[in-house]
Amino acid sequence: MYSIKHAERVTTHFQLHPFAAGQITENLHVYGSLVRRSGAIEVAYMVEGALDRIRWPTISQGTGRCHELWRQSCFELFFGIKDEAAYWEVNLSPNGLWNVYSFADYRTGMREERSVGQPVCRVVRDGNLLSLTCTLDFNGLIDDCADLELGVSSVLQAIDRSASYWAIDHHGRKPDFHDRKSFSVVLSGAKELNNEY
Repeated sequence: MYSIKHAERVTTHFQLHPFAAGQITENLHVYGSLVRRSGAIEVAYMVEGALDRIRWPTISQGTGRCHELWRQSCFELFFGIKDEAAYWEVNLSPNGLWNVYSFADYRTGMREERSVGQPVCRVVRDGNLLSLTCTLDFNGLIDDCADLELGVSSVLQAIDRSASYWAIDHHGRKPDFHDRKSFSVVLSGAKELNNEY
C-alpha cells in the first residue's frame, strides 16, 4: 500500500489478499485506489486474471439499495473516524446494486445509513480486467477535518459458489472485515479538501 500526491490530490493504492488459497485465487489479482475529496471518497477496484472463474451477479434492473450483497461477488469498503467506535460498511455490486450500513460498535447497532446517497459508479470489463469505480458522497455525515480509518475488501464467489475473502490485511482465524485492526488505510482530514483536480 502506498500513496502518491499530485497537487492537492492524494491517491492511496492498495492490494487485496485472499484469506486462504483456493482455485480462483491462484490466477487473480485484486487491487485499486482511494482518493478523499471534500465530502466524499472515490474508490476504484480492479480484478485482473481469470474472470471466467468468478460467478458475477446477474444484471440488475435497477441501481438501488439491496441487502446482503456480500452473499455474492461484491466489493466492500469499511470506514470509521479515528478513535471512535462507530463505523460504516459500504457494499458495491458490479451489477449496480449497493448499500451502506452504520454500526455503533463492532458488529452491533447495524442500521441502513440513509444519510449517504446513491454512489456514482462505473463498471468496465475489458478482456481479463474488470474495474469498478465509485464516488461515495457523505452528504455531511463526516467532517472533512476528521481522520478516517478504512478497510478495503471484497468477496469473490467461484462458479461452484464457494467464496473467497479478500482484504488488505487479515488478522483473525477467520475472515472478518469488521475487525477494526484491518482498517489499515488512514486518510487524513484537512480543513479544506480541494474538489478541483
